[in-house]
Amino acid sequence: MAAAPTIPTITGATSGATSSTAAPAPVDPAASSPTTSAAGQAAPASVTSPRSAEVAQLVQANLTTLEQAATTDDVPRNVRPSLGSAFEDKPSIYRNGCVVEIGDTSAPVCVFGEAGSSVHVVLFGDSHAAQWFPAFSAAAADNGWLLEVHVKRGCPTAEISLGSFDAGDCADWRANVAARLAQVRPDLIVMTSYRYKPGAQDAGADSDQVWKRGLDTTLATFVPLAGQVLILGDTPTPNEDVIPCLGAHPTDASRCVRARGDAVKVGRLTVEAQLAEQYGVLFEPTSEWLCTESLCPVIIGDVLVYRDHNHITTTTSAYLTPFVEATLRSALSG
Repeated sequence: MAAAPTIPTITGATSGATSSTAAPAPVDPAASSPTTSAAGQAAPASVTSPRSAEVAQLVQANLTTLEQAATTDDVPRNVRPSLGSAFEDKPSIYRNGCVVEIGDTSAPVCVFGEAGSSVHVVLFGDSHAAQWFPAFSAAAADNGWLLEVHVKRGCPTAEISLGSFDAGDCADWRANVAARLAQVRPDLIVMTSYRYKPGAQDAGADSDQVWKRGLDTTLATFVPLAGQVLILGDTPTPNEDVIPCLGAHPTDASRCVRARGDAVKVGRLTVEAQLAEQYGVLFEPTSEWLCTESLCPVIIGDVLVYRDHNHITTTTSAYLTPFVEATLRSALSG
């Protein structure tokens, strides 16, 4: 397997970043090219393009790297994490009791960053919220914020019924988290989760509309509990579990790459953006953090993007810290 260059650090857009390279000129998010959905219909640029000007700068600065990554065929010898260890490459909160397990409805108080800080940020959601912990904790440490984490396996932010999990289990956990946040009144709640298909009485219904109804319920509860709420769009998903795919095709990694129109679920992002506007809260997609206009690579330089068929690795999360920090700083500034 051919060696790959170590990925360059993304710098230059956040106010706390230092770099010998000048930041790229500001980019108007609305000027980005429209993407195309799996159905072939053009999606509004505002749904998949950055809302924050700082994030738009980072996207522009990282585009060449992503374009190169999309054409990578050789799995590098120095890939991080290695294919053999990637599946267990999970954030540290999986090991300290901060990821609530199935059957548990408690809301443990898991705080990180600077105790007594005047800025209180909450990360709320399922394992797709947990995957962002390395980036969130680094941003909190760099900016002197207090970070509180409330994540539970298999429980979406939206109040919906699932076929594989007990909806009551998730509903009770959300209620307990809401009760906790009603006491502390954080400055910012960031909610994000995987795109679940509805089950039980909603099985077979339009999943985006079910999600919209369920997230509406959640927002009605959580928006009054914080100074600001941010809906962070879910990450793109690969075509299949990337570990066995790359293991089977070490010199043909492009076979594991998914077209952006399939990896980015525009319908789900659209309803989240609509609800954010309805409630007067913020929405930031992550589509362009990991995808070019047409493809979503699974290896970026020496970084293995995914640890399975939908979660990003901790290495990827850390790599995207500048995007997260810019998003949080923008949200906290209103």
